Amino acid sequence: MKERVMAKIPKKGVSLRGTSGLPDNIVGYIDAVTFGTDSQYAQGKELVAIIEMVDEDGNPVTTGGDGQGHTNNTIFASVGKGWDDADKGRKMVRADGSEPGGINDQTMFQTIINRALDTDAGEVIEARFEEGVMPFHAELLEDLGFLWKREEYTPLRWDDKSDEEKARGKPSRLLPSEFIGVRGDGGAKHGDSGGGKKAKKAKKDKGPATDD
Repeated sequence: MKERVMAKIPKKGVSLRGTSGLPDNIVGYIDAVTFGTDSQYAQGKELVAIIEMVDEDGNPVTTGGDGQGHTNNTIFASVGKGWDDADKGRKMVRADGSEPGGINDQTMFQTIINRALDTDAGEVIEARFEEGVMPFHAELLEDLGFLWKREEYTPLRWDDKSDEEKARGKPSRLLPSEFIGVRGDGGAKHGDSGGGKKAKKAKKDKGPATDD
């Protein structure tokens, strides 16, 4: 029998099992975090963390699209129930006036914080925390850069989904996987560039990627 000869095909940048159709690996710095509502997230009825991503030079980094061909550099990250925004979106406070103990660890925003803590950025984040910057303050993550990788996840109440919804597959989200440095700090992997940012409004003409 004649031996079968397999042609060598370049593998770089190609997934044998397909892709999500969205950016699966990006390098991006968190330019700004704004807590607020937006008509593109839960019809504007729920508070959300709006995360804007840029490269080291401040140029927008595409994180996904809105299904209509528009790309964007923002991610909507859920924060859970019972929060109100304060200080023009620079922080969250409990709606009932109680002292917050933390953010629900099943929310997208806390998941991002947890993943960031697991990288070399943990040293920077913990230093900010020691200085009084809380998880519900925008500046905890601002200026930090990461390699972000898209991961599939199981939404809350997945068992309540219809068979038709489950057939579409589980959603995915971008999460920090490797710390690349603090923007404006010469690319150093440790140290804080300091200072908060003024709240920025979400770009209404570019629908942010929704990650619950």
